[in-house]
Amino acid sequence: MKRIVIVLLAAALCASCRSPVVGPTPDTTRNAGGQPAVAGQYRFSTADLRIDLDIRPDGTYFASMNSWARVTEEHGVWGIEGDNVVLKCRSGGLQMPIRRLGPVRQRPAGMFQILEPDSQLGRAIIFSKS
Repeated sequence: MKRIVIVLLAAALCASCRSPVVGPTPDTTRNAGGQPAVAGQYRFSTADLRIDLDIRPDGTYFASMNSWARVTEEHGVWGIEGDNVVLKCRSGGLQMPIRRLGPVRQRPAGMFQILEPDSQLGRAIIFSKS
Protein backbone atom coordinates (compact mmCIF):
# COMPACT_ATOMS: atom_id res chain seq x y z
CA MET A 1 0.00 0.00 0.00
CA LYS A 2 2.90 2.35 0.77
CA ARG A 3 4.25 1.82 -2.74
CA ILE A 4 0.94 2.91 -4.28
CA VAL A 5 1.01 6.10 -2.23
CA ILE A 6 4.60 6.79 -3.33
CA VAL A 7 3.68 6.18 -6.99
CA LEU A 8 0.65 8.45 -6.72
CA LEU A 9 2.68 11.20 -5.04
CA ALA A 10 5.31 10.94 -7.77
CA ALA A 11 2.59 11.12 -10.43
CA ALA A 12 1.09 14.17 -8.72
CA LEU A 13 4.47 15.91 -8.66
CA CYS A 14 5.11 15.09 -12.31
CA ALA A 15 1.66 16.31 -13.32
CA SER A 16 2.13 19.59 -11.45
CA CYS A 17 5.45 20.22 -13.25
CA ARG A 18 3.93 19.96 -16.71
CA SER A 19 2.77 23.07 -18.50
CA PRO A 20 -0.86 22.96 -19.60
CA VAL A 21 -1.54 21.67 -23.08
CA VAL A 22 -3.50 24.18 -25.10
CA GLY A 23 -6.11 22.47 -27.18
CA PRO A 24 -9.80 22.01 -27.73
CA THR A 25 -12.19 21.64 -24.84
CA PRO A 26 -13.28 18.11 -23.88
CA ASP A 27 -15.47 16.27 -26.35
CA THR A 28 -19.09 17.17 -25.70
CA THR A 29 -20.56 15.53 -28.77
CA ARG A 30 -23.51 13.27 -28.14
CA ASN A 31 -24.23 9.76 -29.33
CA ALA A 32 -27.58 8.62 -30.77
CA GLY A 33 -29.06 8.23 -27.26
CA GLY A 34 -28.14 11.79 -26.29
CA GLN A 35 -25.37 10.65 -23.90
CA PRO A 36 -21.85 12.07 -24.20
CA ALA A 37 -19.71 9.84 -26.43
CA VAL A 38 -17.41 8.49 -23.70
CA ALA A 39 -17.53 4.76 -24.49
CA GLY A 40 -14.10 3.38 -25.29
CA GLN A 41 -10.93 1.94 -23.82
CA TYR A 42 -8.86 4.13 -21.50
CA ARG A 43 -5.47 3.61 -19.87
CA PHE A 44 -3.26 5.11 -17.19
CA SER A 45 0.25 3.75 -16.89
CA THR A 46 3.43 4.43 -14.92
CA ALA A 47 6.41 2.17 -14.20
CA ASP A 48 4.66 0.59 -11.19
CA LEU A 49 0.95 1.08 -11.83
CA ARG A 50 -1.31 0.34 -14.78
CA ILE A 51 -5.06 0.85 -14.88
CA ASP A 52 -7.14 -0.24 -17.87
CA LEU A 53 -10.73 0.94 -18.10
CA ASP A 54 -13.18 -0.29 -20.74
CA ILE A 55 -16.33 1.87 -20.77
CA ARG A 56 -18.79 0.01 -22.96
CA PRO A 57 -21.65 1.54 -24.99
CA ASP A 58 -24.16 -0.81 -23.31
CA GLY A 59 -23.72 1.01 -19.97
CA THR A 60 -21.30 -1.49 -18.39
CA TYR A 61 -17.59 -1.20 -17.67
CA PHE A 62 -14.60 -3.38 -16.86
CA ALA A 63 -11.55 -2.11 -14.97
CA SER A 64 -8.27 -3.79 -14.08
CA MET A 65 -5.43 -2.48 -11.96
CA ASN A 66 -1.92 -3.92 -11.91
CA SER A 67 0.28 -2.58 -9.12
CA TRP A 68 3.54 -4.34 -8.40
CA ALA A 69 2.22 -7.52 -10.07
CA ARG A 70 -0.90 -7.54 -7.91
CA VAL A 71 -3.87 -7.50 -10.27
CA THR A 72 -7.40 -6.61 -9.22
CA GLU A 73 -10.48 -6.33 -11.43
CA GLU A 74 -14.02 -5.08 -11.23
CA HIS A 75 -17.16 -5.00 -13.35
CA GLY A 76 -20.05 -2.61 -13.05
CA VAL A 77 -22.33 -0.09 -14.68
CA TRP A 78 -21.70 3.53 -15.59
CA GLY A 79 -23.80 6.63 -16.10
CA ILE A 80 -23.43 10.34 -16.70
CA GLU A 81 -23.97 13.06 -14.09
CA GLY A 82 -23.29 16.47 -15.64
CA ASP A 83 -19.83 16.25 -17.25
CA ASN A 84 -18.78 13.32 -15.05
CA VAL A 85 -18.81 9.58 -15.62
CA VAL A 86 -20.01 7.72 -12.52
CA LEU A 87 -18.94 4.09 -12.05
CA LYS A 88 -20.93 1.71 -9.85
CA CYS A 89 -19.17 -1.54 -9.01
CA ARG A 90 -21.23 -4.74 -9.27
CA SER A 91 -18.50 -7.35 -8.76
CA GLY A 92 -14.83 -7.45 -7.82
CA GLY A 93 -13.01 -4.40 -6.58
CA LEU A 94 -9.91 -2.41 -7.43
CA GLN A 95 -7.12 -1.76 -4.92
CA MET A 96 -7.89 1.94 -5.29
CA PRO A 97 -11.60 2.41 -6.06
CA ILE A 98 -12.58 4.63 -8.97
CA ARG A 99 -16.11 5.93 -8.71
CA ARG A 100 -16.20 9.26 -10.56
CA LEU A 101 -14.29 10.50 -13.61
CA GLY A 102 -14.29 14.04 -14.94
CA PRO A 103 -13.05 15.50 -18.22
CA VAL A 104 -9.58 17.01 -18.15
CA ARG A 105 -9.87 20.68 -19.04
CA GLN A 106 -7.24 22.23 -21.33
CA ARG A 107 -6.36 18.81 -22.77
CA PRO A 108 -7.46 17.06 -25.96
CA ALA A 109 -10.81 15.27 -25.90
CA GLY A 110 -10.84 11.67 -24.71
CA MET A 111 -9.03 12.26 -21.42
CA PHE A 112 -10.51 11.74 -17.95
CA GLN A 113 -9.18 12.14 -14.43
CA ILE A 114 -10.34 10.55 -11.20
CA LEU A 115 -12.41 12.98 -9.15
CA GLU A 116 -11.97 12.53 -5.41
CA PRO A 117 -13.05 15.50 -3.30
CA ASP A 118 -10.82 14.41 -0.37
CA SER A 119 -7.61 13.99 -2.36
CA GLN A 120 -5.65 15.74 -5.09
CA LEU A 121 -3.81 12.47 -5.84
CA GLY A 122 -6.64 11.16 -7.99
CA ARG A 123 -6.42 14.22 -10.20
CA ALA A 124 -2.87 13.18 -11.12
CA ILE A 125 -4.23 9.97 -12.65
CA ILE A 126 -5.24 10.91 -16.17
CA PHE A 127 -6.76 8.27 -18.43
CA SER A 128 -6.13 8.56 -22.16
CA LYS A 129 -8.50 7.02 -24.66
CA SER A 130 -6.78 4.38 -26.77
